[in-house]
Amino acid sequence: MSQSKYSRDKKKQLGQFMTPEHLASKFISRRNYKITDKILEPSFGKGGFLFPIIDKLLSVYPNNLSKNEKLDAIFGNNIFGVELDTDLYLYTLREIETRYDYKLKNHNLINSDFFLVNYDILFNYCEGNPPFGGTFETHFGEKLDKLFGYRYNKKIKKETYSFFTVKCSELLEENGQLGFICSNTFLSISTMKGLRHFLLKNEIIVEYISEFSEETSYGMVYFNLINNCKPQLVINGIKVDIDLISKTDNFPFLAPNDSINYFKGVTLSKYITCSSGMTTGKNDLFLKEVNETYLIEKFNYNIIIEPKTYEKELSRTKLGKLNKNKLIDIENGKLEKILKVENLESPEIVYIPNDNYLPYNKSSSEEIFDKPKTYIYWKNDGEAVKTFKKTGPWYLHGIGGEKFFKKEGFTWRLISDDIRVRYLPKGYILDSGAPVGIINDGVDEDELYFIIGWLLTTKATYILKNTINHTKNIQSKDIEKLPYPIWVDDKIKIEIIQYVKELIFKKINSFDIDKDYKKKLDILFL
Repeated sequence: MSQSKYSRDKKKQLGQFMTPEHLASKFISRRNYKITDKILEPSFGKGGFLFPIIDKLLSVYPNNLSKNEKLDAIFGNNIFGVELDTDLYLYTLREIETRYDYKLKNHNLINSDFFLVNYDILFNYCEGNPPFGGTFETHFGEKLDKLFGYRYNKKIKKETYSFFTVKCSELLEENGQLGFICSNTFLSISTMKGLRHFLLKNEIIVEYISEFSEETSYGMVYFNLINNCKPQLVINGIKVDIDLISKTDNFPFLAPNDSINYFKGVTLSKYITCSSGMTTGKNDLFLKEVNETYLIEKFNYNIIIEPKTYEKELSRTKLGKLNKNKLIDIENGKLEKILKVENLESPEIVYIPNDNYLPYNKSSSEEIFDKPKTYIYWKNDGEAVKTFKKTGPWYLHGIGGEKFFKKEGFTWRLISDDIRVRYLPKGYILDSGAPVGIINDGVDEDELYFIIGWLLTTKATYILKNTINHTKNIQSKDIEKLPYPIWVDDKIKIEIIQYVKELIFKKINSFDIDKDYKKKLDILFL
């Protein structure tokens, strides 16, 4: 089977990450199959799990049966499997016949979409490596979302391995077991909290896989679910307190108990709201790099009025269709604003500050404070940018985070191993790639500095990465879910606020700051 036949695009669409057979054998070797057991492999691919299951069952049947008699029983009574990819399906069937010198006759291996297969039996075991990150056709995905999208009043993400997990677990007999390999991202990311909440209704044992294969750079885990309604979670041999997990609202599966213990009060969401900003649609037109006190303007921006046209409106739609109201506007010659940008014959020097240019919050590796290095053309409250976006493709039309523009707050690096938080003064326009946190209405302004101090600690990063999201991507809602430090007494809190204000003041004015500021904050927040 050539590599070109299974191209990267196809594998990505179907979520295919083939399981090394030796790895599947490791997990299947622990099973105590009986000759009466029904075993389901819902996405058997090239047989990574299927062959170890067959080998295990061959050892279970009595020795007075011939190999072919055993295989007849195994394929007729024990093994049930589904594979969507026709090429892989045929490959595996041929491989079975070759490997065991056996002609498949009656069997329960189906070439189909697992979600279209209905079983009138329950299974003792479900084994495999379900598709990860695979996509659903729109209408089919909506149908599946109605079937598997909610359990116990929590949303289950519309994703292949989450829906595979739900369907397979609900096909188990009482005390039946489900053993799946999947990406370790499901252990903590917020989009999978509904799946974790669902799984916690049973006994779950999770172990990290030190090495999977070259097919993916994702960290991988193996989890085993026992359908016994006895909630229990064990991670790498360590039992995790489920009651504490429930207090985090995120139901993390990799949280050490010493991290979860901090979730005894409120979270930061009581004090702050986090968001991202907008995309300009074309940074080269609107963003300017500043050189200390000035920037160079190369363009002249003009807003003109033109009638709407069918061609322009069609180019902006998502689905290639115009609704009735837009067709009426075109027919009536309705006018709209259009941005025309022309190159200046001689670029102009613009000194900062200037009311027509505002600082733009771009990602930075700095902590505490970083002087703005980028400005955005924002004359007349960003009329040029907003006009350009509104008359562009459908995905540019919204202005993300607009209600947070120009407000004081903090920002952080979106992709990072730690929370690289920095103070954001008033006046900034926000970029989609640089999130922001703003104090909620009615909250004391000094809470901003207290929370910045908390986010600068190693403990905050530790809790974030161990209970909320262990990936490098630190989303807005991840920060909101961190615990608020209720354990800090009022006297220490005042000291922290004054210390953070001092650090920010020194950074803004280019003074040297305490090199061990993190250590001091760590001690203050103990």
